[in-house]
Amino acid sequence: MAKSIAVVIPTYKPDDKFLRLMNMLIRQSYPIQEILIINTEASFFEKLVPEKDFLTIYPCAKIRHIRQDEFDHGGTRNLGMQHVTADYVLCMTQDAVPY
Repeated sequence: MAKSIAVVIPTYKPDDKFLRLMNMLIRQSYPIQEILIINTEASFFEKLVPEKDFLTIYPCAKIRHIRQDEFDHGGTRNLGMQHVTADYVLCMTQDAVPY
């Protein structure tokens, strides 16, 4: 039986490079079941693309917004780990674009 994969990505002021990251994630040869984006400050995300459009383009994605004072490098990733159910979880940064 194939193992499930989730990706957790903390974001802050995501930009076009983040969209390239998302496009490359969904093109991976091993399917990713879930991409959890933990975004700091919802208003910055909405400047990139409306959330409803983003979720239509990337149906395996979920977005959880947090306030800037809630962000912590380790704590935010731990929060993400608590909200995914895959066998394996990959933690990424918003500017690391996979091949």
